[in-house]
Amino acid sequence: MSPPRSKFGPVDANERERIINRSPLKSNYDQTLDRESAYEMLINREEELAKRRQLLAEQESREKEESKKAAAAAASGRVSWRPSPNPLPGPSIPSWADRSPATSLATSSASARDTGMG
Repeated sequence: MSPPRSKFGPVDANERERIINRSPLKSNYDQTLDRESAYEMLINREEELAKRRQLLAEQESREKEESKKAAAAAASGRVSWRPSPNPLPGPSIPSWADRSPATSLATSSASARDTGMG
C-alpha cells in the first residue's frame, strides 16, 4: 500500500505557484479572456436594428409629409418653386431677360423677312 499523493488541507502560496508552473495547461489558462457572450452580441444587434428602424420610420414620415405638402400645393394651384443652382459663375439671368423689347422686335421682323412672310 502506498501513501496518498494528495494533501488534506489548504495549500500555501509557494506550493500553489509551484504546481501551477509545472502544469502543461498553464499556457492555456495563463491569460484572462473576457469575450463577448452570444447574449451580449444579440442584445447589441437588436439595439442597432431598433436604431435603424427608428431612422427609417422618421425618414418615411418626413417623405410622406413632403409629398402631402406637394400634393396640397398642386391642388391649390401653387407650385413649389426651388431655385436651381446656377451652373455658370456670375448672376443668374433668365433667358428671356437678355433681350430688350426693341431687340426682340428687330429679331422677329428679320426672321419674317428671311422666311418671305414680311
